[in-house]
Amino acid sequence: MQRDIFSYLVTNPTDLSSDDVAYLKELVEHYPFCQTGHVLLAKGYTDQADHTDAPAALRKAAAYSLSRNALRKFIGGEFPVATTPAEEQRLPFTRRHPREVEEIATQHVPVFETINPVQALRGLDYSEVLLKKSEEKAEKEKFETPAYDQLAIIDRFIQAEPRIGPFRAKPGPSDEEPVDLAHKQQVSTSTPLTEAYAKVLARQGKTEKAIEIYEKLQLKFPEKKAYFAGKIEELRSRLSLF
Repeated sequence: MQRDIFSYLVTNPTDLSSDDVAYLKELVEHYPFCQTGHVLLAKGYTDQADHTDAPAALRKAAAYSLSRNALRKFIGGEFPVATTPAEEQRLPFTRRHPREVEEIATQHVPVFETINPVQALRGLDYSEVLLKKSEEKAEKEKFETPAYDQLAIIDRFIQAEPRIGPFRAKPGPSDEEPVDLAHKQQVSTSTPLTEAYAKVLARQGKTEKAIEIYEKLQLKFPEKKAYFAGKIEELRSRLSLF
């Protein structure tokens, strides 16, 4: 009910009475941030001549309004009042006989106008048509020619069946010295001369092979000859136990 009253006052601000002003005063006390309530209350006070609360209500409405110019026009009644739309004019309804409806439905109504091609071409400048056609053809050939040329090149390449022959080095003097591959293979497959390898052989039970490595190490590192001699003596003493 209260919502209906407020909606009526918003759409009919010129009908504000003293009772409506009292209602709006109570409304803004409960809802102090209601902008529309403050504006309607200020208009109600202003419409009542020499009301003492009108200036204060008008200042508060101005504080809550987005446009003071619009507020002034609203208070002064410069805005047109919305009027109730008149009743829509109804078109007269005439009941027709089913046969009349069928006759209307079967009537032929031309949708498209029939055009004579000969008449349509009269007055047409054929030079412009031919020029436009030639330009369109040239533009079309401009984009189609490269693709055609590429396909033709590919076809000729396939028909020729080119083959790549074996690569042959050019004869001529070489700055690199020839490498003895047999010697290189022999070096790569030779036994490593390291003390670690001798220890591995000894752990695997290949004592004689380990002694052979130590003997070669004596020749390679003469400064450690006594050290390797001790290792050889240990391995030989181990053999004597077996």
